[in-house]
Amino acid sequence: MATFPDATVVFTHRDPVAVIQSAITMMAYSDRLRRNSIDAAWLLDYWSDRVDRLLRACVRDRALVPPERSIDIGFHRLDGNEMPLLETLYRRGGVELTPRYVGAFSSTWTAIPAASTAESVTTCNATSVSRPTNSANGSASISTDSTSVPSPDPTKETAAMFEPVYLSRPGADEIRPAAAERAEELAPGLWCSPGLSNAYLLTTGDGRVIVNTGMGFEGPVHRANFDAVDNSPVRYIIITQGHVDHVGGLDSVRDADTVVVAQENWTLWRDDNERLIRYRASRSAFAFKDTLKTGIEAIQRRLGTSRLPAQSVPAVDLDFEDTLTLEVGGRRIELLAVPGGETTDSLVVWLPDERICLCGNTFGPIFGHVPNLVTIRGDRYRDALTAISSIERVRDLQPELLVTGHFAPISGAERINAELTRLRNAVQYIHDQTVAGMNAGKDVVTLMREISLPPEYDVGQGYGKVAWDVRAIWENYSGWFHHRSTTELYPVGFDAVAADVVELAGADALLARARAHLAAGRPLHAIHLAELVPDDQARALLSQAHQTLLADSTNFWESAWLKHQIASNS
Repeated sequence: MATFPDATVVFTHRDPVAVIQSAITMMAYSDRLRRNSIDAAWLLDYWSDRVDRLLRACVRDRALVPPERSIDIGFHRLDGNEMPLLETLYRRGGVELTPRYVGAFSSTWTAIPAASTAESVTTCNATSVSRPTNSANGSASISTDSTSVPSPDPTKETAAMFEPVYLSRPGADEIRPAAAERAEELAPGLWCSPGLSNAYLLTTGDGRVIVNTGMGFEGPVHRANFDAVDNSPVRYIIITQGHVDHVGGLDSVRDADTVVVAQENWTLWRDDNERLIRYRASRSAFAFKDTLKTGIEAIQRRLGTSRLPAQSVPAVDLDFEDTLTLEVGGRRIELLAVPGGETTDSLVVWLPDERICLCGNTFGPIFGHVPNLVTIRGDRYRDALTAISSIERVRDLQPELLVTGHFAPISGAERINAELTRLRNAVQYIHDQTVAGMNAGKDVVTLMREISLPPEYDVGQGYGKVAWDVRAIWENYSGWFHHRSTTELYPVGFDAVAADVVELAGADALLARARAHLAAGRPLHAIHLAELVPDDQARALLSQAHQTLLADSTNFWESAWLKHQIASNS
């Protein structure tokens, strides 16, 4: 309305029940080409949710348009008596409908009498379905037998229009400590200083708001980059989650009067970080050691000193449970809890006026990939259903720009919706298939082998993996006792009898069989046997087996671990 102040807005209305029926029918006919059966209830749930979100958006936007500048048109009028509708639109818009335009419109409509049903006819012909019968108002009418409707494909309508974003974005191995010489403007008044987890600056008419602060040694870089943009006071620092790469630079970035804001579960993650700092540092060193060393040396050269700030221990001044609204210098900033992110204190920053969402690592460090429901470096389990709810909460905002924790933002409301829908459905599928397998009596290793995502739920596996999430869901529900062996209940592992196996079978025989497994393309079988034998021949074989696995790996954590094992056995 601000761009076109003299415009008249046309609102078209259709019975939402009819919309849902039509959508389900179209998807059913389309999916019948490649599926034998469908869960009709799933289709109903998806389209009911989608129509509800669209209606809410319509109600929201409808209230912004004055009655004298709007026209309401029933859907039946679009498919029915077109000329009176055209006259209404021109009259309400204040535009003369000349005889020339009337004649041109009438001629066009006469030339294509089936125009209102042509799309339905074409679609049905293409799918070998009989031509629909025209109802009185000219719309297509198709009846559907719910017992034979194909299985659901809720992402199809929007996601199919877009190539999965993970295919064109950098992987986690491209994440580096803060090294940029200057901040980059992503949108008016929104700046990014990239690092191990990006820091963001929001400028306002009354000071600055900073989102995340990086690691301790990155703090001075982020501060310098943001000061070069705007050196007004830092009013707020918002922490989107309690992991160390978000909070570590706090002391370098804050001012004396800065208010630090976080979700109320922040103390849990601060305390975890403090009590387990040595353990977690040692367990993640194999993946980040070289990257950190190179990055720290670069920052030392930039700042001209070898003395860099230590990791900050966060102290939060303002926390909240579910939502919090900040008004700063004419800018409205809404914070929403998303406990299904990497931590239960995760939050997103929503700028409603700009329709921009800063989601941090809510969906993991690399967007478009399956979430890591438990990390191999060691962390608390993350609940799949809570993750789904958090994805839906962000999707329901309908952002037009999604600013992630790393790399470039995702732009376009339809694309963002498609990506979040695909991600949500992928997590739901993994969860449901795992639960179904558990109830069917299958063990976790079998399910890790069997469960894979169908093409319509294609997401990356560059940080988490489907098989790992299957195991995380299993153990989050059932715990560590898998009912495989009594020995699980006692502090005596298989390594206690490994020497007995070697003595009985012979080291040479074990290694020969391990080599045979490796030659047959079974590197994991080879590792099981070679790990029993403590000698140089076994280490050489282990190195070869890990190299075989590495050749097929596209996952950051998996690749880092395999490289670490290759080095350890070389």
